Amino acid sequence: KQENCTPITPYIQIAGNEKAMFEDLRKNVGWLISKTLHETLKNTDDSIIKCYQKIIQNFDVTLSFNWDILYEHTYKNLKSESIPINQLGFNQNMLCKPALLKLHGSLSWGKCSKCGLYISDSKIEHLVHQGMRCPKCNENSLEPTSILPALNKFQIITKDKDDLKALPPFRNIWHCAMHSLTDAVEIYFFGYSLSDKDAHTQIFFKSAMKKNINGDIKVYVINKCNDKDKEKLEERYNNTLGNKKVRIEFITDKSFKEFLEEYKTDE
Repeated sequence: KQENCTPITPYIQIAGNEKAMFEDLRKNVGWLISKTLHETLKNTDDSIIKCYQKIIQNFDVTLSFNWDILYEHTYKNLKSESIPINQLGFNQNMLCKPALLKLHGSLSWGKCSKCGLYISDSKIEHLVHQGMRCPKCNENSLEPTSILPALNKFQIITKDKDDLKALPPFRNIWHCAMHSLTDAVEIYFFGYSLSDKDAHTQIFFKSAMKKNINGDIKVYVINKCNDKDKEKLEERYNNTLGNKKVRIEFITDKSFKEFLEEYKTDE
């Protein structure tokens, strides 16, 4: 009967409005996150900087899901130069160590449709959301680059590397991360819960452990938590990383800071 038919056009119009509202919401959330991190990370505990120094001096490759630039800040103070491009995984054939692979982007990156990726020594993403112009050409406004939680994360990551719209080169960054994990004999997870809500990353790590070329892989999970959370943490890691080659040690009585303060350096 005609009265049971659903009119199509009104729902298409509503969906269009909802999409625009959703995009605005994502932009607002992105600005809120970047602005919050900009304000809260203005003053950094010197002991945390020392922890990052140990990471740079003792670990070949650092994979980070954080957008902050504490690593870059520490590197510049330690080496008296900004971290070179070939240590950021932008070119899969030129990964030098120590490498920093920021899998979700960075607060110091901005994308220009004309010039490509702009990298700053300071946090700029909150300014990018407010219409910051590209310092290279001063013609176009920069676009934010950080990957927010999304169901289409792999689609964002695997965009064509030669497409300016796809910058920054997440494909290469994730490729370098996979290569590093498949070659590793020791892997340290600092304060990472391996959440079930991020299925993309669980699939990524599971695949990396299966492809690892070594016969014995030691994984350290450093995440301070109570006994109840420890049980869930162990279950997630064992389900995701566990196989005959992988030995996992859970360190739940120490934080990132406490563990690295006790970590023996190569100096």
